Amino acid sequence: MSQVKEFYQKHRNAAALLFLSLLLVFVTACGSNSGNSSGADSNKPIKIGVLVSMSGPFSSGGEGIKKGIELYLKMNGNKINNRNVETVYEDDENNPQVALRKFNKLVDSDHIDVLLGGISTTVVSAISDAVNQNKIPFIIVNAGSNEMSWSKKSDYIYRASFSNYQYGDAAGTLIAQNIAKKAYVLMNDYPAGHEQADAFEKAFKAAGGTDLKMAYPPLGASDFATYITEITNYKPDVVYSAFGGSDGVRFALQYASFGLKGKIPLVSQVADDQITSPEIKNALDNEYAFTSYYSQIDNEANKSFVKAYQEQYNEAPANFMELGYESAQIIGKSIEEAGSTKPEDLIKKLMNVSIASPRGNHVMDPNTHNQVIDFYLLQFKLQGEKVNYDLVKTQKEVKMPEKP
Repeated sequence: MSQVKEFYQKHRNAAALLFLSLLLVFVTACGSNSGNSSGADSNKPIKIGVLVSMSGPFSSGGEGIKKGIELYLKMNGNKINNRNVETVYEDDENNPQVALRKFNKLVDSDHIDVLLGGISTTVVSAISDAVNQNKIPFIIVNAGSNEMSWSKKSDYIYRASFSNYQYGDAAGTLIAQNIAKKAYVLMNDYPAGHEQADAFEKAFKAAGGTDLKMAYPPLGASDFATYITEITNYKPDVVYSAFGGSDGVRFALQYASFGLKGKIPLVSQVADDQITSPEIKNALDNEYAFTSYYSQIDNEANKSFVKAYQEQYNEAPANFMELGYESAQIIGKSIEEAGSTKPEDLIKKLMNVSIASPRGNHVMDPNTHNQVIDFYLLQFKLQGEKVNYDLVKTQKEVKMPEKP
């Protein structure tokens, strides 16, 4: 009987020792996996969700953004902070309801760490509450809605491009100071156009502008004859068509065909990748351009970007391509500095991130979550079949105010 008791005691002690050993291994393993940048998580890929318009009126912008993002990743070996990167693209169709559904899919099914996207303000507004609820760091690639830096400012939302305030403010200042004091300005009749118009008017008058008439053609307008007739009657000293895309191309062509080219200077937002036909090249020759990016910006980051982009795609980059690249650059730099993709770590770095981007040396303003950037007034110069730019003036370090 004593031998049985001794045997039982011996094996009970061994079992207890085994249990404690296993418990110690489990606790150690749990500790080693706490945090996205250590233990097993350091071997997991970083998942970047990209929610942009790949169809509809903004599809060319979505394709350009995708090219810029993929170029940044290729130039960095498809790694950020020594971790592989997976990108998941979704088409928001420029539809708020579709955008929200696609965002939920990116979070719930794809388990993204960060989000890049937002060409239009309506899409950004539709998903902003869900972004905050899910604590997903979000870089707005393009949409300029002022409210995202004011009433809807969030710890999780930051902008790579520019606000409508910045765009209108810089344009008004540059045009009044460098071209003319009496202006006729066309802005698309939607929220972004009206926000830019408000900022333009204030800046234009503050910079010495004396006379100003505003017009608001609908988005996608095909016939600008009514506005061109009004321009002829108003007799401004400069015309600013503050829309890009196909609208900007159509207006520039009609402006020239009505005989105003060479009589009243035109400031346009037509981007490099849209100046392809002989007709648009001739229409824009010696006219002006206002932009935050052009492929001939003279800095090392831009030279490297343009060279790599041309080698990859056999074309010169334009605005959307650069914005895609810069958005990826912002998130890459922030993850590297945080050493983590944990939202609470990442947003601390996003709030003050600074980068040497193709557009210039940029820093995120922690008060508005909006970058402080430069804007350029240029003059188109047609040389043979190639369009070049002469730099007229740079409006440097344009900030957004903390409040309306």
